[in-house]
Amino acid sequence: MVLTNLINKAKGLVQKNPEKVRAVIDRVEETIDKTTGGKYSDKIHQAADTVEEQLGVAVVPEEAPADAPTEAPQAVSDEHASAESEVT
Repeated sequence: MVLTNLINKAKGLVQKNPEKVRAVIDRVEETIDKTTGGKYSDKIHQAADTVEEQLGVAVVPEEAPADAPTEAPQAVSDEHASAESEVT
């Protein structure tokens, strides 16, 4: 019960200063990565992301603007490409 109260209190404090918490997590991540010589970079980054998510301070990618294209441009058809190559 005491542990639950401490966790809830910590989460409340985290919500008041999410930028500072992210900065601390980033510094810890960099320090551990440097100490391990980059050998476990992916795992360290995953762990940091998990901590941020659990604390509720994870950075959510911004949504694409409404006028942004949702599909990749289609490739030029073979017929059109061969016609261009004959011209040049």
